[in-house]
Amino acid sequence: MTTADDEPTALRARCGPHLARLAVLAGSPPGTPLPAGTAAEVSEAAGEVLAQAEQAVSAAAARQQAAGEFLTTRLARLKAAAGDAVTAARSGDAAALRACLRQFDALTSALWTVHEAVTVPAPRPPRPDRRAAPGREARGENRRRAATPPRASAHEPSRHAGSRLYRAASRESDTPGA
Repeated sequence: MTTADDEPTALRARCGPHLARLAVLAGSPPGTPLPAGTAAEVSEAAGEVLAQAEQAVSAAAARQQAAGEFLTTRLARLKAAAGDAVTAARSGDAAALRACLRQFDALTSALWTVHEAVTVPAPRPPRPDRRAAPGREARGENRRRAATPPRASAHEPSRHAGSRLYRAASRESDTPGA
């Protein structure tokens, strides 16, 4: 089950296999004819990417109207690029298909980048320290001090060999008759 926070990531991840299929088609060497069924494959893969992008854009529009309008414009450009790619595949123009698929890939990447930027929640401002006395913040006295190790009591020698209590305890144990 996806939550609202990881939904954009899941939607983008679902596009990965389809974008990989399109990248393979775009990576064919120049001069090679398009295999039969390329138009159907381009149409299917681009359609899946568009479906995920539409879902993400509608979710963003429900949260923020301005972000939704901006992403809707980007989605329209992505749909146009998908249409151009399908048209190039149907006409059998391999060079035009490669160019259209590169543009589709760039527009898809841009859409997801913008989507993540406008839908990531803004960081919360730091909470004020309620223990701060008035005027202490200006002097920098409100900072927490580093924890200091507890001091040894007079009855318990310190763990440090150079400490005064350790030397005193050592002298008492060294004196005869004690």
